[in-house]
Amino acid sequence: MADMHRFLTWTLLATAAVMLGTAVHSEDRGPAGRITIIQHELGVATTSAREPALLLPGPRLFWTDEEGPRGLALLEGDGAVLKMDERTDYWQSGLWQEQGLPEHVASFSAASLRNGVRKDGAGNIQGWSPDGAADPAGRWHRVEDRLLGEKQQVVYTDPVAQEDWVVGASDRFDAHASIAIDAAGRIWIAWDQGGDQWGKAGGLRQERELQLAVREGDQWQRVALPSMEDLIAEDPRLMAPFPGGAELPRLLAEDGGPLWMFYRVMKPYTPGESRTAARKVTWIIRAICLTSEGWSEPITLPESEGPNHDTLALVPAVGGGVWAAWTTDEQRRHLEDVATWNDSLMGTSSLRVARLRHEGAGHALTAVPEGSPLEVTALKDFDISTSQGVDAQAFVAPGQVRLWGDLHRHSDLSRCSMHEDGSVPDQYRYAVGAGRLDFVAITDHHQHLSPSAWSFLLDCADRFHEPEGLQAMFGFEAAFPDGHRNLIADIRSAVMPIPTRPGLDLGVAGLKPDHLIAIPH
Repeated sequence: MADMHRFLTWTLLATAAVMLGTAVHSEDRGPAGRITIIQHELGVATTSAREPALLLPGPRLFWTDEEGPRGLALLEGDGAVLKMDERTDYWQSGLWQEQGLPEHVASFSAASLRNGVRKDGAGNIQGWSPDGAADPAGRWHRVEDRLLGEKQQVVYTDPVAQEDWVVGASDRFDAHASIAIDAAGRIWIAWDQGGDQWGKAGGLRQERELQLAVREGDQWQRVALPSMEDLIAEDPRLMAPFPGGAELPRLLAEDGGPLWMFYRVMKPYTPGESRTAARKVTWIIRAICLTSEGWSEPITLPESEGPNHDTLALVPAVGGGVWAAWTTDEQRRHLEDVATWNDSLMGTSSLRVARLRHEGAGHALTAVPEGSPLEVTALKDFDISTSQGVDAQAFVAPGQVRLWGDLHRHSDLSRCSMHEDGSVPDQYRYAVGAGRLDFVAITDHHQHLSPSAWSFLLDCADRFHEPEGLQAMFGFEAAFPDGHRNLIADIRSAVMPIPTRPGLDLGVAGLKPDHLIAIPH
C-alpha cells in the first residue's frame, strides 16, 4: 500500500516534470569525580555497521551492515559469542511498536528508534525519536517529540495516569527527547532546543542547546547543566563561523549510581589559521554524570566521530557503570588528506563498544540539585491551533490536485553546508512541519556518501513515508560529466545500487527509466 501511494505521487511528479580491554581513558577528576572508559574488542568485523542496539539481559549487541542484521552476546566473562536473536529485525526497524517489546527484555536501547518514529495502524507518524524507560513496576514510560500546531514539542506519556503531557512547551524547536527513571522513581527527561524560526530562517541546526528536567511526585523542575564551554570543551566564540552547541541528548540512570547524559558536539576541522575551511566538520559523542555532588567533568568517547544523527546505544552494566555502543566513520583520521570539495569526509563505518564507570566519592544521585519550576501541560489542554496556510486548491482547475514538495534537500551527509543543514531525520521533521510538504526527496551528493550512509538514507525514506501523508521519495544528487542531476525514484530498488557502483561518471546506462526522473541542477 505504501508503494502504491508512492507510485501515485510519482505519477503526478513525472507528468509534471567483547571482553578484551584495549584502552583506558580518563579525564582529570572534577568536583564530582571522573569518568573512565574501558574500550573492548568485539572479535568480529563490523564494516559498514550502522545503528547499534543493546539489550539486557546479556548484554546483547545488534547492528546492521551490508549483509543484513547481525548480533553478538557480550558476556560478563571472557570472549564474545556470535548469537543472532529472533527480535533482531525489530531493533533495527526504526519503528516503535507498542506491543513489540519482548517480556524478557529488562532494558534496551536502539539507535534506529532514536532515528525513527512511532506510527499508527495506518502507517502515519504519531511521534518522532521515541525513547522509553521502565519503572520498578515494569510499566513503560515513553517520551517523544510531536508536531503540535506549527512547532515540535516534547510529549511524555505517563502509563500510571494514562495521559500525555507537553513538557516545557515553548515557541522554539523542542525535539530529540530522552528519558530515564532513577532508583528513587524520579523521571528525568532531556531534549535539545532550536530557534523559534526553526525551518524558516537559517539552517536546521541553528541555536542548539540542551535542556534537562526532573519530576518528583507531581512537581517538575528544570535542572541546570554545565556551561556551554564545559559541554563542548571549547570556547563557543572560537567556533565561529560555525554554530556551536550540544545536541541529541541520551539519558541513563544507574541503579544506586549517577545519572548519565550523553550528547553530540560538532567539531570543525581547522587547518592552520583558517577558520573558514568549511565543509570539514564532524560530530563527536561526549558523556557527563550527575551525582549528589554535582556534575562530573565531561569526557569524549574515543573514535566517536560521525554524522549529525544518533548512532549510540546504552544499557546499565552489571556491577555498575554503563555499556555503550556507537559507530564511527573515522572522519578525523583523514581530514588532512581531503583536498577538493568532491572528496568525501567519510571513512569506513564500524562499531565501537566500551564500558564506562563513574569514579568518585558519593557518586549516587540521592538529592536533586535545586532548579526552577517547569511548566508541564496536559496534552488535552494544549493549544495546537495553526495559522492559516495557503489554500492547496487555490488556482487549481476542477479534477486536479496541487501538491507542494521539495526534490532537492541536503543533509549533513553532503558537504555543501554540512555544519548547518541538519540531520536526515530533521529534514523530514522540516518537511511535515515548517515546510508543510506533501512530498520530499533527500538528495545528498553521491560522491560524499559511504555505503553505510547511503543505506541509512534509504532506510529513512522508508521510515518517514506516510501512506496518507508525507510521500518520501528516494533520491540523490549525481555528478555527471556534463553537470549535476537530481535522480528521484518511486521505488527503492531503482536507486539502491547506484551511488556506490563503479562508473557513475559514464552516464545513466543500466538505470530503470520507468522509475526515475532526472532533474538538471
